[in-house]
Amino acid sequence: MIFAGQDTTLNVVREQPKALRRSEVETFELIPAEDGGGVDVVRRKTLTTTYSLTNNSKKLQPRILVDHFASPKDGGYSITTTERQVKSAVGFGYMRRSL
Repeated sequence: MIFAGQDTTLNVVREQPKALRRSEVETFELIPAEDGGGVDVVRRKTLTTTYSLTNNSKKLQPRILVDHFASPKDGGYSITTTERQVKSAVGFGYMRRSL
């Protein structure tokens, strides 16, 4: 067993800026009056997550893995970024970086 305590040499900040959120109408369909009437609207929502990594050490960090999980908000989101992704499954991915 290896004890791993708090490490201050690397700082990771995760943000989901409101300015990068999108909600767009993809399709809409009029529902006839005999079926209850109304409008069926399908929206595509985009939630962007940004990570800021800071190396507080003088030593190069050659392999940093960042866990990224898809948000369950609004019925659930999918991870669409594959850049620097080393492992993925439904709802999560590992991104590799070096600092």
